[in-house]
Amino acid sequence: MDWRLFVLGEVRLVGPCGPARLEKKAFGLLAYLAVEGETPKSKLAGLLWSDSPEATARANLRQLLRRLKMATGDVLVSGADPLALAASVDADVSALRGARRTELAARATELPLGRLLGQLEFDDAPLFDEWLHSARANVDAARRQAIAAAIDEHERSGRLTDALALAARAVELEPCSEDAHRQRMRLLYAAGDRGEALAAFQRLRTMLGRDLGIEPSRATTELAREIARSAEQRGPRSAPPARAIPLSVLRPPELVGREEVWARMEAAWAAGQAIIIGGPPGIGKSRLMHDFLNAVARPFFFTARPGDRAVPYGTHARVYSEMMVKIDAAKLAPWARAELARIVPGLGQAPGPMESEADKLRMLQAKVEAHRLAAREGYDAFGFDDIQFVDAATAEAGQYVMEQLFQDPTVKLRAVLCYRAGELPEAIMAAIREGVAFGLGIHIELDPLPPAGVRQLLGSLDVPGIADMADAITSYAGGNPLFVLETVKHVIASGTLSRAEVARMPPGRIGVVLERTLSRLSEPALQMARVLALLGSNFTLASASAALEASAAATAACWAELTAAHVVHGMGFSHDLIGETVLATLPRPVEVLLRRRLAVALEALGGDPALVAEQWRGAGEPCMAGRKLMDAATSSRSVFLPREAAVFYERAAEAFREGGDLVAASEVFKMRDRLLQPAGAAV
Repeated sequence: MDWRLFVLGEVRLVGPCGPARLEKKAFGLLAYLAVEGETPKSKLAGLLWSDSPEATARANLRQLLRRLKMATGDVLVSGADPLALAASVDADVSALRGARRTELAARATELPLGRLLGQLEFDDAPLFDEWLHSARANVDAARRQAIAAAIDEHERSGRLTDALALAARAVELEPCSEDAHRQRMRLLYAAGDRGEALAAFQRLRTMLGRDLGIEPSRATTELAREIARSAEQRGPRSAPPARAIPLSVLRPPELVGREEVWARMEAAWAAGQAIIIGGPPGIGKSRLMHDFLNAVARPFFFTARPGDRAVPYGTHARVYSEMMVKIDAAKLAPWARAELARIVPGLGQAPGPMESEADKLRMLQAKVEAHRLAAREGYDAFGFDDIQFVDAATAEAGQYVMEQLFQDPTVKLRAVLCYRAGELPEAIMAAIREGVAFGLGIHIELDPLPPAGVRQLLGSLDVPGIADMADAITSYAGGNPLFVLETVKHVIASGTLSRAEVARMPPGRIGVVLERTLSRLSEPALQMARVLALLGSNFTLASASAALEASAAATAACWAELTAAHVVHGMGFSHDLIGETVLATLPRPVEVLLRRRLAVALEALGGDPALVAEQWRGAGEPCMAGRKLMDAATSSRSVFLPREAAVFYERAAEAFREGGDLVAASEVFKMRDRLLQPAGAAV
């Protein structure tokens, strides 16, 4: 671009030789074309000279275009009729024009905050002035949408610092918007800064009183009150002050004891092979994958989570939602964006239900196109963690996508996959063995660290006295890095940094350590952890708040406590083993109560019927589960997943039979059989 047009905030036009001096209506014309796009001359003339006869208005427009060309020495408005902004002009407002929610979210931090056409007013052009007021409102709304979308994305991913930065930007954009101030107060509180959340309320109150002569609304005042009294809302058992865990313990600065494995991975990478890493929980698969890929490539990182298997395409919906934030989705062909909207609603309107194998293939090809675009934008690898949790539909789609990409000479894509030993389906393990036999990849089974590796790990933590306890910690935790670090956290939290503290720990290894971590939580925070364990990857703060009947402030307080205790990270457990420990220690009566509440809450929030069914089944209500499984089968048929639909029908029939409704069970089995009957067969 040769020219930069700034119409948000201070109005100016900057060319190859610096700023150009333009009259007010020239800036108005350029701004209109930047916002609205191609426009007939008659409409532009009528807007800018509404009080003049049509012939005079057209002549005035011709003169304005001539003066604009003389002032810049260039043609900035192209076309005979209609007119459009020339391709050589890059307008700051163009980023908002026609962009979708996900595209806006990706650029939220880059959008200028100024008002459209700054302080310019057009009292001498009433129709243009009317348009300007409307356009200013639309631009502000688009920016709000961009910032809100980005805040939602950051909050879902647990990036509260990024969410807070954008919330402050939203307040700067609309200083009098109580919605923006409430959002910032809630995020501050969720991040553990209760004092700043209350200070933000006081600043808002002062500003509203000084500038508008009003008090904050009831909703804002109630939120402030909830935050102020939150310390008293933690239930009968409050959490004791947590001892600070050094950052080096949360993420050790060095990857130790994996030099030989790293060398194997480098050799495989040089040979263009995929890398598959297996091992028990906590052995260090994820850390090894992240460190290696960040050292040799520009990667995407994806993770399957407990709970993904309950919903067809559950894993892929999250994977492609994360991809769309990082790549420029606007560059995808319209058909591909529309197909991906089936699993990423933010991309726009999805097509109708898939009714044939060709429809399904078209959606799979759209996923291939997303990866090709990512490759063109410089991404050359991906790491996929915990693939044992991937749902069947995602696994099938992923296999197709990878086959297409690996056969495409224009795409240089490498992969590192991690899984828990003993938890992958045999069919996938067989495929891995076959791929290794053909030289397409290598398979690494991570072993525990030797005693020397544990001592090296402890020495890297920079915790005074901890290296002297290496023998005792190795004896208790073995060579599993996670077990070692959780033991160190427990020793620090106990306040007694000594071998004796480790010696006093009962047998049972990591489970005992994690149970003690959970025992330090307040009752509301423990209930929140239980909800997270029951929902897995489908957890949201909204569903937890509804199921626990907790206010927004109380929900944020619980999440802040879980984060401070290192029980959660992002929007999930710090490690799957913590979630498994929560479930293992969950009393059955409490589980039944929570599952019933979750079923009701998820349905009210429009949750996937398969997830609702899972909660009803776990609560001992098989007929309720059966009805929701029927809905899940219908949903699967709408995206042409007949096998998944048949499985849902079968599960529904079994649920009805378990609940004693044999008539319903028989009817559902017939529906399954009709679905599986070959096309054209006699009925």
